[in-house]
Amino acid sequence: MGKRKQVVPQRRSELSTINLLQASEFKAVEDQTVISKAKKNKKTTCENYTFPNEETENFFNFCLNSCHLFLKLHIFSELQTNLKGIRLIPIGHLKVQLLNCEQNLRAQEIGLPSSEIIYWYVSNEIGCSMFYFEETVDQRDRKNGFPIKANFIQVSSDVPDIVFTALKCNLLLMQCITIDFDAGIADVYALIKETGLTKLNYPSETSQIKRNSVFIKHIMKYFYDIHEETFDSNIATIKPDIEELFNEIHKIHQKNPPDVSKDLQPAALKPFLRDYQKKSVAWMLKQETKNYQENANKLHPLFTDFQTLDGRTLYYNKYGGLLVEKRPVTSIAPSGGILADEMGLGKTVEVLSCLLLHPCPNELLTPFPDFYEVKQNNVQESDTDGRELNRTFQCICGKSYSTDFEYEIQCVMCKIWLHGECIDHEEYINDQPFLCPHCQVASEPVPSGATLIVVPLSIRYQWLEEIKKHVKENTFKVFVYEGVGRQRYISPYKLASYDIVVTTYETLCKELNYVDLPHMISSTGKKFRKPKRYMTIPSPMVAVRWWRVCLDEAQMVECTTTKTAEMASRLTAINKWCVTGTPVQKNIDDLHGLLLFLGLDPYWVQQWWCKLLYIPYLHENKQPLYETVASILWRTAKKHVINEINIPTQTEIMHWLSFSPVEEHFYRRQYGECVRDAMQQLSKWKNYSVKLNSIDRKILSRLLHPLMKLRQACCHPQAVRGEFHSINKKMMTMEELLQSLIKKGVTECEEAHRQAIAARHGLAGIYIIKEQLKDAIDNYRQVLWSVREHKNTIRTDDLQLLHCYHNLNEVLSKKPEGVASALDDDKLQEKAAEIRNRLTEKHLNFVKEAFDNWLSLKIKADNLEKQLINEEWWMEILDFVVDQDKSSLLLNKIQHDLTSIDQKGFSINDQIHSIEGLKFIVSRRLTAFISERTKILKKLKKLQGKIPSQGEIDETVSCCIRAERKHQQFKCQMCLLKKDLEEYESCLYRINQSDILDFSLNTEEGASVLRRRVGNWREGELEIMLKCIYSYLPFLYHSNPDLDQQAGLHLKLFEVYRKEFPLMSKLVFWLRDQVRVYDELNMCITRMRLPYLGEKATNYSINVVYQYELKERETRLRYEKISADNDLKKRLGQLFYLQNLAKDANPSEDSPPTQCLICLEVLKDKWAVLICGHFYCISCIYIIIKRSQGYLKCPTCRQSTHFDDINYVSMEKSGVLDDEDGVSMKVFIL
Repeated sequence: MGKRKQVVPQRRSELSTINLLQASEFKAVEDQTVISKAKKNKKTTCENYTFPNEETENFFNFCLNSCHLFLKLHIFSELQTNLKGIRLIPIGHLKVQLLNCEQNLRAQEIGLPSSEIIYWYVSNEIGCSMFYFEETVDQRDRKNGFPIKANFIQVSSDVPDIVFTALKCNLLLMQCITIDFDAGIADVYALIKETGLTKLNYPSETSQIKRNSVFIKHIMKYFYDIHEETFDSNIATIKPDIEELFNEIHKIHQKNPPDVSKDLQPAALKPFLRDYQKKSVAWMLKQETKNYQENANKLHPLFTDFQTLDGRTLYYNKYGGLLVEKRPVTSIAPSGGILADEMGLGKTVEVLSCLLLHPCPNELLTPFPDFYEVKQNNVQESDTDGRELNRTFQCICGKSYSTDFEYEIQCVMCKIWLHGECIDHEEYINDQPFLCPHCQVASEPVPSGATLIVVPLSIRYQWLEEIKKHVKENTFKVFVYEGVGRQRYISPYKLASYDIVVTTYETLCKELNYVDLPHMISSTGKKFRKPKRYMTIPSPMVAVRWWRVCLDEAQMVECTTTKTAEMASRLTAINKWCVTGTPVQKNIDDLHGLLLFLGLDPYWVQQWWCKLLYIPYLHENKQPLYETVASILWRTAKKHVINEINIPTQTEIMHWLSFSPVEEHFYRRQYGECVRDAMQQLSKWKNYSVKLNSIDRKILSRLLHPLMKLRQACCHPQAVRGEFHSINKKMMTMEELLQSLIKKGVTECEEAHRQAIAARHGLAGIYIIKEQLKDAIDNYRQVLWSVREHKNTIRTDDLQLLHCYHNLNEVLSKKPEGVASALDDDKLQEKAAEIRNRLTEKHLNFVKEAFDNWLSLKIKADNLEKQLINEEWWMEILDFVVDQDKSSLLLNKIQHDLTSIDQKGFSINDQIHSIEGLKFIVSRRLTAFISERTKILKKLKKLQGKIPSQGEIDETVSCCIRAERKHQQFKCQMCLLKKDLEEYESCLYRINQSDILDFSLNTEEGASVLRRRVGNWREGELEIMLKCIYSYLPFLYHSNPDLDQQAGLHLKLFEVYRKEFPLMSKLVFWLRDQVRVYDELNMCITRMRLPYLGEKATNYSINVVYQYELKERETRLRYEKISADNDLKKRLGQLFYLQNLAKDANPSEDSPPTQCLICLEVLKDKWAVLICGHFYCISCIYIIIKRSQGYLKCPTCRQSTHFDDINYVSMEKSGVLDDEDGVSMKVFIL
């Protein structure tokens, strides 16, 4: 057999490969590439292995090539349970079948060498699995290359591969006891090492679950058939039914009802308990007086006991894969539970009854032994004594020894002195050993008979009123705790002396900040040169062992990650109660937060809650959850006690409200938008028979969102999100709302007018192409007529007007036949020039202002440059630094200051190793800075006062404004200027460039890399280095005032440069924007045209239309024209209506009364307003409606109005107007 060379794995993947001949590592390998490399490695060797013959070796190699797993077996004559001091426990037995043993061959007959270890190679091919033997040889003989005898036996086993993988676990030792060739059987045992047994701090601990736990699971499942129940990966197979949960709990309680035979009516309770309340109180008393001795030695529910092969009992956690030797017993959870009666059934009275019937026994209130004396302050005559006392003083008030305080007291543990008044030390606890607040919190909690009630802030005083209302006077001593931040220090003994302490969840949340505060004298406390004068106050709530803790509205702690829940879990109590009418709000999983507070083992651990209860529940195995929750939850539903509470018959009284005209208008707008949104969402659903309760909550929220907006609009228009300012700000009045709607109406009218003009411009362009000049002129004149008609109402876009004036003048210059002249035809060119000049002058002023602002700082910089004579001052300082041997200090400071700035990009920090290197870098950076500044100044000076030519405009437009390529090519004047500005910016500031891959493949080059500039406008690296060099000038033993002055001037110049750059950048922006304005003016006068010869269509040539598209484009533009005209009429009608409402809301004394336009009667109380804005009395509008079907035409302007778009106004109270013929419509208050 060939030689093997032991190769050290070079990659992590090689670490997990199988060296089959050496059997050095094991893992199931799936990658065929890695397997082939492992098989290839066996051909090279440093050792000789000799098989009985070549045929045997060849067959071995054939079997080896099909093997994918191996196992190392130790050969013993009998089972070894203690090997080299390691205790072993047999947990599994395998019987392996030997193949080809029909001739009753013996080991020596087939030439098996003597060996202490067998390698069991496993193959999926029949007859290729084998036991491989190697002769046991000394290590020295092995190195000298002596041949080693080897052979193998074919074996067969039904052990799954996953169990083989688990048996290779380092926690196990495999032993082969007998190889019986007569029976053809080999006995193999799996023994677990003592280190494989887990030692738990508590039975439900999860931190001990490790990687080997998975192997233990497979082993226990194979040998003992103990395994956890498996479910599908999709846990959302059913939707949790909360009502079903409560019904099942009610059934469980009915089977085992609480004992109500005792007198459960407290003498100090004013109201008489109803029967269902007595049952609730009886259940609460039962929960607080449980006999836990019955289950004291009960096996923990996570574990299962089993017998090993040697008769020993072990305990196995099948959910976590843990084996333990010591019997884990069920933990004793705190008494209490969840009182979940429905709202209105008297949970507060039931809690008070429990407090009265089950007070804390006196034996649980044993005080601490007396081992100190109260040390009164005695004023010493010597100053030394005063200083000694002052040295150990650390009171919470920050003051030390003073005669202003009555007495001082010393902590018996840390020996710190405090003022007795400051720490709430009173005479009634003077028989107890005094501990300072920190030592008190660190000690055992103070035993107390008090009940802590935690309530929401909104009902804190309601609880106090309930106690006064339902409990006789002088029964309870009640204290309201507001927290360390609001009250002075409250001693834990004082809190423990009350019967009831009421606090809020907000206080509980804030108290978490006062827990685990380090004591000054402790090892965790922060050390100062001088001791702190005052002591930080820890929370006293965790220093009390409460008799009972009640969380009212306990759903506040259902989220286990909140500070409130964390602080609640820190409280020590004998009885814990969650009082809530909604223990489950959204999901059954909400119960886990309550179980965590109650400490119900093991379900307070999230992992065990899910595995034992929640996941089985989601897969229809609901009984474990029902039984567990029923053991700690009591719920009384109104439907179960409806005969006891004597609720009067429910009646419904409806008050109909009507909108004001402004609200009505706003609601109609919202209604139209919501209808469109709802139809858009519903169009995605193919099956309209789907029930709402079966739809996902998020999807359902999106479907019902339009209805939510309508409900908000009914409350107040400002409540609709996104329409107006936040509702949390000042509430809008109806007058303010009306003005806001008028502004929106004007904007909508301008947009509709813009669409109508654009459609007419498009049609005119089509007609010019078709040489129908008369029709083109008509469309342009319609635009001018519309502009004149609406000039007092809405504003028209200047660019659209310029387009109309320019093109109409151009068409009229051709003098088409059949076109009459208008009065202002000769002024069209003049009006177009006026608009053009107005727009260009506006931007020219912006450019001039930007130039003036920049030049003011440039002049300041020029003056400083003239004063700067010695630009190489930094070189002289560096020479002085070298002479005085301070180079390392300066280099360290520079590196530190450079590190403090943004380090996401490239930094020169790594290049600075010496003063000579620093000189080179500073010199190079200064030269580059001056070069870039000179370049940008020359270009800006060239552009000062210059108006771009048409060629420059076209070049810039094709390069960057409307470039056909996606990325800039930096060819035009503006792009080159911007690029130079960025180079200058990089020299002046700290600017980095990060690569962003652009996945667009529109360009010929394919995907390209864009550079994103990241940085800020603070000092750059060059300025930082100069400042560091300048800062070392005062520390040099050389006085040079001129050098100091020149350095200061240079640094001041850099500050001016940095202030100048934003103005320079703004100037470049306005120069580029000036080009954009000229291009926009040129673009706005273009119209529809046919393509030029050889012209290719692009995204920017939307005005180019082919001959075959003319008819289709003309039809579409005609439709857009009609649609825009109708929309404009509708919007204008709504705007006129709103404006008239504003006039009527504030009538002037001289304004004439409003009259009906038909009967000319004065409109007093009620009238109707059409969409066009005309007013009619109710009688006249009734007559018109009865004669029309769905629509009516305004008698004044003949504009059509749908019946639903008619607005009705009433100056009286809201109501419904009906007539004898059945015409009915709502009227609204103005």
